[in-house]
Amino acid sequence: MSVSLQREPQRFLLTVGNHVLRPTHDELLDLKRKIDLMVRSSSSDLVQIVKEKIAAFFDVGIPALESEGRGVERVANARMAAMWLLIEFHLSDEHAGAAFKRERSTATYAHTTIKDRMALSEKFAAEIKLIQEAVARDWDATRADATKS
Repeated sequence: MSVSLQREPQRFLLTVGNHVLRPTHDELLDLKRKIDLMVRSSSSDLVQIVKEKIAAFFDVGIPALESEGRGVERVANARMAAMWLLIEFHLSDEHAGAAFKRERSTATYAHTTIKDRMALSEKFAAEIKLIQEAVARDWDATRADATKS
């Protein structure tokens, strides 16, 4: 189903599938609040799943991933892999960094670094892809559970 929002003079048109709606300003604000809540809820589930999978694979604790310092190399590498995953799942660099108390530029650097490592090592790439598939399965299950309730 496609959804689009177009602006007309003094009004917006919201198209959902074949239906055209003309919501008021208050209705649009309410819709925006609901969408923001869904996105935040969904992305926080994703962040938690990524942290759990990365912590288990790299044998580090979640508190170590979230710590403010750089930490030991294994923790730093695990954190970069986690940020790579979040960005691959379409979380913004800013949100991926914030999930680990880091700046956007750190998440961007992590994404590039992990991508480069994957290009250099088929083994590392395969490991990261396995984690990515496990995260996708768990996230899909979480979202399916959320739609049932």
